[in-house]
Formats: sequence, C-alpha cells, structure tokens
Amino acid sequence: MLKTVEFRIRKPDISRWEETPVFKSIELSGTKEEIETKAVEIAEGIAFSEHSEVRWNYKGQLQGHYIDEIFPDGEGVVIEERIILLPKAV
Repeated sequence: MLKTVEFRIRKPDISRWEETPVFKSIELSGTKEEIETKAVEIAEGIAFSEHSEVRWNYKGQLQGHYIDEIFPDGEGVVIEERIILLPKAV
C-alpha cells in the first residue's frame, strides 16, 4: 500500500487545522499499521524539533491524528541504567 501523509504544525493565529498550511507531505509505503507507525514517528520528530503540536492525516482525508508538543527534559531522560560491580583493587 502507498499513502501520502500530510503533516501540519499548530499555528496560534489559525483556529482550524484544515486552514493550517501543510508543513511536510511524505509518501509512505507498507501495511496500514506500518504506515501509521512511520507517520507517528515522523510527527513526533516534528513536534520535538518545532516545539509544537502536530497533526497528520492522509492526503484528501479530514480525519486527523494529533501528537502533542514534546519538550524533553534533559536531566529527566533515562535511556538505560546499569550498575557495574568492579573487582577490588589488589
């Protein structure tokens, strides 16, 4: 399956998402689930880099999917935690 996905960034001066200009339009392929997963990943990346809510939808369809703005807290982000026990020094 091949689908064109449109991404829009929330603009404070525009009240309706449908009137917001398309920020990026990307053609994605795969199963329905794979396309949705890729679209969410792209939308999260845009939300992170633009510090704004993002809406994505399939081109020509009104049903939108929303990703909240992402503001990472550097000190609060834990990727992986390990405890390493070192042998006693002789």
